[in-house]
Amino acid sequence: MASNSAALWVQIAQAKYLKDESIWQSSRRNRCTTLWRGIVDARQTVQNHIVWQLGNGSGCKAFGHPWHGLWLQVKASSVQQSHLQVSELLNQDGGWDNERLIREFGFATALYIAISVKPPSINSTREDMLIFSYAKNGQFTLKKAYQLIATTPGINGFQQEVLKKIWQTQAETISHALFTCPWARALWIASSLDLRTDQLPENVTDLLSTVFSTMDENGARLIANHLWAIWKLRCTEAGLASVHTNNSTTSQDHDGSVTCQVDGSFSSSDMTGWAYILGDEDDGMLQYGLQSGVLSSPLHAEVKAMHHAVMDVSKRGVHECVFLTDCASLNLVINNSLQADQLDWRVYHDLLDVIYLFKINIGFKCVHVPREQLVTVDCLAKFAR
Repeated sequence: MASNSAALWVQIAQAKYLKDESIWQSSRRNRCTTLWRGIVDARQTVQNHIVWQLGNGSGCKAFGHPWHGLWLQVKASSVQQSHLQVSELLNQDGGWDNERLIREFGFATALYIAISVKPPSINSTREDMLIFSYAKNGQFTLKKAYQLIATTPGINGFQQEVLKKIWQTQAETISHALFTCPWARALWIASSLDLRTDQLPENVTDLLSTVFSTMDENGARLIANHLWAIWKLRCTEAGLASVHTNNSTTSQDHDGSVTCQVDGSFSSSDMTGWAYILGDEDDGMLQYGLQSGVLSSPLHAEVKAMHHAVMDVSKRGVHECVFLTDCASLNLVINNSLQADQLDWRVYHDLLDVIYLFKINIGFKCVHVPREQLVTVDCLAKFAR
């Protein structure tokens, strides 16, 4: 429906259900066919991986079409806006008409578009093309769509346990949540306790008895604090952990001398991990962060790691930082030596976000370094898996 609007069945469905709406932003009506209900329900699975590759901009609508990273957050407020084409947002010189962008989208979205999206060429004969960015070649297939439907482990109730039995998976145990999941395992190993949780009993009662029996009062207090911290992280789904030491300092003391090591650890058959380590000129660790998820490629893992790092470092209040990566292509894109659409389509949206973050944080720089210099953060990314 999105790529072949001239087809008869598409025109009938649009006339009946869409009117002036986009397929990506329409709501499911109470009275509709089973086919249409299935289309709308399945839309959520793929819509975050759909993007328009702009040619001359005449075939892509400014509202309702995924041609920039914030397209889901903006909606047309009038019939005129719903029919507005991207090509109409250009000035006479072929660049973005910034005043028009602000008038149509508001300042924040207009700034994002002006910085991260390359204007279409109005003199080009190349038409706008719809790309399924989860596939490296940009082509949508049902196989790729099914790969997007992934679940993450969690401590769930009876209904979720029944569903997990149907899908032949297991409900997560308390011991897994607190000790042996990738999140918890990485935090325990990185802590001063150096607790190897992969060698502990599976039963949570035996596990806690084993852990506390070998600790003095101070050690037991540290374990209790770590357990509470891990539980809070799991409940809030936070991707950030701060390291507090006796010689910890504020980020303002380190502006201009802060480096951030960034790395991703890809796995095609399991969860992918990504991490960063923020340090000062004395090789002191100020902060670290790690996350895991199902990603599409090694490049996607590196991009996710960089996005995670830049977001957390900027939230900390650091204004100048050098981000170290061993991914040459990511470094080229950030430093404007390579266009984002010349790489894997599966990482297109995330790449645009990373480019945008580096452009608005003018004190942030990206530098390519040999992999041997990122051994520590590489281990942390592997543990995050």
